[in-house]
Amino acid sequence: ALPILTATMLYRVQQSPSFQDSSEIAAVSEIEALNWIRMNLPTDAIIATNRTLCRDASSCNIDESRFLISAFGQRRVLLEGPRFVVGGRPYPTWVQDRIKVSLDFVDAPSKRTAERLKDFGVDWYYILKSQTRSNFSKNTFTGFGTILFENQDVLIIELESKA
Repeated sequence: ALPILTATMLYRVQQSPSFQDSSEIAAVSEIEALNWIRMNLPTDAIIATNRTLCRDASSCNIDESRFLISAFGQRRVLLEGPRFVVGGRPYPTWVQDRIKVSLDFVDAPSKRTAERLKDFGVDWYYILKSQTRSNFSKNTFTGFGTILFENQDVLIIELESKA
C-alpha cells in the first residue's frame, strides 16, 4: 500500500499549477498597444491610465496589483498596481489623489483634470476601453489631446500642452 500512496502523492505534487489564461492578464491588442508605446514614446515618458484602478474597494472587482504598462511598455506610469505599491487598502491620500485624477480624466475629461495630470508630469494617457463608462466615446477627448494609437481595446492619447 505504501508504494501506491507514494506514487499518488508524487503525481499530485508534480502536477503543473493552473495558471490564468493569458488573455485574462492582457489581450493581444493590449500587447500591441504596449509595443507601440515601447517603440514610439520617449523613454522618460510618464503615462496615466485607467487600467486596473478603482475608485473604492467596495465596488472594485478587478485586480489592482498589475504592472503591465510599466513592464511591457517599459515606461513610467503615474500609478499602476496600487495594491502592491503601498500594501493594500486603505490607500494613503497620495494614492487616492492619483486614482481620482486618473479616473476623473477618462470618465469626464476637462481642462482641470488634464492640467492636474500635466502637473504630475503626465503627457500620455493609456485608456483601456473595457474599464470605461458605458457611454465612452473617443470624441470626448477632443480639445484635451490627440489620439496617437487606437485598436479595439486601447486608446492612447497625447495630452495637449498646458496653456
